[in-house]
Amino acid sequence: MSKRNKQTRAELLRELEALHQRVQELENKNLQAAVRLGGNIVGALNEGEQRYRTLAETAFEGIVISENGIIADLNNQFAEMSGYTLGELLGKSVMTLVAPESLQEVAEAKRTNRLEPYEFLGLRKDGTIFPLEVRARTTWISNRQLRVAAIRDITEQKQTESVLRASESKFSIAFHTSPDSININRLEGGLYLDINQGFTEITGYTWEDVRGKTSLEINIWANPEDRARLVEGLRARGVVKDLEASFRMKDGQERAGLMSARIIEINNQRCILSVTRDISHRKQMEQALRRTNELLQALINASPVAIDMVDNSGNVQLWSPTAEKFFGWKAAEVIGDQLPFITQGKQYELQKQIEEELRGMAVSGQETRRIRKDGSVMDVELWTAPLRDSEGAVIGSVGVMTDITERKKAEQQIQALHSELLVAYDETLEGWSRALNLRDPNTDGHSRRVVDVTINLARNIGIPESELIHVRRGAILHDIGKMGIPDQILLKPGPLTMEEWRIMQFHPVFAYEMLSKIPFLKPSLDIPYSHHEKWNGSGYPRRLKRTEIPLAARVFAIVDTFDALTSDRSYRPSWKREEALTYIHDQAGIQFDPDLVRVFLETIH
Repeated sequence: MSKRNKQTRAELLRELEALHQRVQELENKNLQAAVRLGGNIVGALNEGEQRYRTLAETAFEGIVISENGIIADLNNQFAEMSGYTLGELLGKSVMTLVAPESLQEVAEAKRTNRLEPYEFLGLRKDGTIFPLEVRARTTWISNRQLRVAAIRDITEQKQTESVLRASESKFSIAFHTSPDSININRLEGGLYLDINQGFTEITGYTWEDVRGKTSLEINIWANPEDRARLVEGLRARGVVKDLEASFRMKDGQERAGLMSARIIEINNQRCILSVTRDISHRKQMEQALRRTNELLQALINASPVAIDMVDNSGNVQLWSPTAEKFFGWKAAEVIGDQLPFITQGKQYELQKQIEEELRGMAVSGQETRRIRKDGSVMDVELWTAPLRDSEGAVIGSVGVMTDITERKKAEQQIQALHSELLVAYDETLEGWSRALNLRDPNTDGHSRRVVDVTINLARNIGIPESELIHVRRGAILHDIGKMGIPDQILLKPGPLTMEEWRIMQFHPVFAYEMLSKIPFLKPSLDIPYSHHEKWNGSGYPRRLKRTEIPLAARVFAIVDTFDALTSDRSYRPSWKREEALTYIHDQAGIQFDPDLVRVFLETIH
């Protein structure tokens, strides 16, 4: 309630009492004196009435005068706050303006003629309930007992009190549940006024330990200079933020804390509110990180490989001593600029690589070339990995390179020797094939023809290029097992007997036994060992069927049969091309893989 409101209500009540006393004095005089003085009395009464009406209409509170619980008079302020007009309220029962939950309290106040202010819930015309504060007293005017009440709408006051209570509740909850240390001390003298559970959990001190004491008395400041900085900041600005300080716990250990403090007022007393977060773990992590960085730097400096690091724009952020040694540029020359060692025409390749790394991709063991400061070219093996921030976003890339110049030279020498060896191997295989052709005139030129067609068909069905060399060697040696077949059987011009045919069917086994002992020919065994197997499982020597038959052997079986049918043999003339193709077509799914037959027919046409 404002001071002005209190004064207005007090003045109104005093005026009403004075008016009541004056009227009673006039009533006690005899009638004749009243007649003689009538003009004066009427004037006095009119003057009092006018003063009452002026006070009532200018008051901030509502004024209600009731007789036997019925409203006899009121001011506009009360009519406005209740939602009625003056006319609607005159003659209305006071209790109809009281909310049901306050009827008993108001009735009791009337019965006891309660003089001190009290609160109750009022009822507006529209049915809404609102809080009121009333101060009332009973008085007598012209032998009539009247109840005069000054009424104030305290809705805003209640709302303010509710907000204040909520704020105090939030502060209390935050104070008592915060994991941080919170303490309140007097500004003058520094005595502890309150601490929270976080203070106890961090420092070990309970309220009983600090009650009536100062921070100096419990010796909580490990470094007096930290306290001096706090005091200086509070005196200068009234607030201190993010003060890192060392605090001594109850058990004597020291912990690092991050403190913020400000001067507040509690019950007209200036105090210090301090909030301190335990950052000991963070400081330990920072120290560990520093040690790790020092160790990492030592490893970088001592590493025999070149290490560089670039940001998202490709600008160098790290250039190791070995990188200086490898490429000739000093760190001061390259840090902040683009990588200098990219060979002519490789800028696009580097940019693409960086973009891939920024998408989280890495490079592992990539062989490439880099240019030195003196213009010479260097062979390197490259590893890269993306650098990420704490949220996982890529912020750059780190690259590691080893000098493989000497290794590349050695590899080239080995490759040259290997190529020579392969040529020798292949010439040996060709020699074996020619030797077989010399022994069996029926196969003269056959091996040479089927090799090219087989390679072409294998490539069309997607056999990798790296495996075609083994297909080629297998095709060359497909009949090498016939070296173990006796001449009387191999060179017989007529049909073979059952026993001779049984022996002839061993030539794939002979091929396997001859070639499996040679390591570089093992990948080529599929054709010599399995090219007489049939799709339906009726072939030899192992009666494999369908996809049990190696793919290279299935491919070769079609080509071998087609070439054999279209070639003259001592025991029969060659077939016409269309007849052979029709046979191949008809044997799809019986002797041959039907999918491969389709590709062969498309290729051969």
